Amino acid sequence: MAAQTSRPTETTTVADALDRCPFEPETIDGHRDDDGCPEYLLPSTPALVQMLEAPPRVVLSEPERAALPPALVLPPSDADRDGVIDDEDRCPVTAEDKDGFEDEDGCPEADNDEDLVADATDQCPDVAETPNAFKDDDGCPDEDPDADGDGLGFEADRCPLEPGDKTDGCPREPKPALALPGFALPLVVAAAPTVEAPQPAAAPAGDLDEDGQSDDVDSCPMSKEDGDGFEDEDGCPEPDNDSDGIPDSKDKCPYEAEVINGVKDDDGCPDKGEVIVHVTENAVVIDKVVQFKPASATLAPSASSLLKQLAATLKAARALSVEIQGHTDDVGRATANITLSQKRAEAIKTFLTKAGVDGSRLVAKGYGPTRPRASNKTAKGREQNRRVEFLILGEAK
Repeated sequence: MAAQTSRPTETTTVADALDRCPFEPETIDGHRDDDGCPEYLLPSTPALVQMLEAPPRVVLSEPERAALPPALVLPPSDADRDGVIDDEDRCPVTAEDKDGFEDEDGCPEADNDEDLVADATDQCPDVAETPNAFKDDDGCPDEDPDADGDGLGFEADRCPLEPGDKTDGCPREPKPALALPGFALPLVVAAAPTVEAPQPAAAPAGDLDEDGQSDDVDSCPMSKEDGDGFEDEDGCPEPDNDSDGIPDSKDKCPYEAEVINGVKDDDGCPDKGEVIVHVTENAVVIDKVVQFKPASATLAPSASSLLKQLAATLKAARALSVEIQGHTDDVGRATANITLSQKRAEAIKTFLTKAGVDGSRLVAKGYGPTRPRASNKTAKGREQNRRVEFLILGEAK
């Protein structure tokens, strides 16, 4: 009888939930007793057992990526090389002047204090000049001086360069202009008649100027009548019969007044053309605007014709004394605007003087933005406030 193979003891000790062979009892033999399977059902060869076992899990790692090179950082550009980079430079192609005044904006400031005196000649480049006709070209502020020594400072003195009385600082009190169209004659109140004591008989009158008019009826006993047929009975010479400002010696029409309109105003004859300069009761008015180059006291080319007509009018109205007033809007510093208006008024006075108007009849005064004609809140109003006016002060001496 063939020998039978002995089996190991069969004892189930593994719960079905964990038993790989729930219908076959585990063989408790010290070999894999926790899988619930009898070992006689498994391959007995260790090599075959190893092949049947699950292979180890291999986790592949991602390949390392090569690091990118750092981004190239370019230095900020500075086209004008003034130390202020172009992104922050308000004047990227014009170098900052590095004078300690607003150097961070990158723009040169030719006039730091905006007093119209360039820093190159300004003795106080960071403090504005006081425009008061006293050392106005040094660029430094001054006290309110009395340049003409009449006891009135600049603010109160309407004639700061001419000594005058205490009312306005001018050498005369304004009087109504006479003998011009549009001027009312002064009211003359007749004095009560007086009884004069009898005078001794006068000696026969002579004729000192030998013009044929006895001195007792000669209005100009020391000046000889010119005998030109014009008012010869008064005994006075009339160098300009028609009172058009052109002496008879040069007047082609000595008995007809020139019409001042920019058309041959120096020949003394009336002609056709638009009259733009008018004498009113209080002022000499120009219908057009006297232009200057922007932000300067230099007259624009268009101003020449207007001022020539103004000069001709003033030469004809020899009895008038005029204040040339410069006015501005309120844009910018008030001190700078007052300085600009003063220089513009002086530029017009210089033009008129060179054109033959007696300079003693003219006063130049800049008021800046202190006397607006319209609101400065609109462009139209500011344009109206930038102007020049010619105020009649009265009769010239």
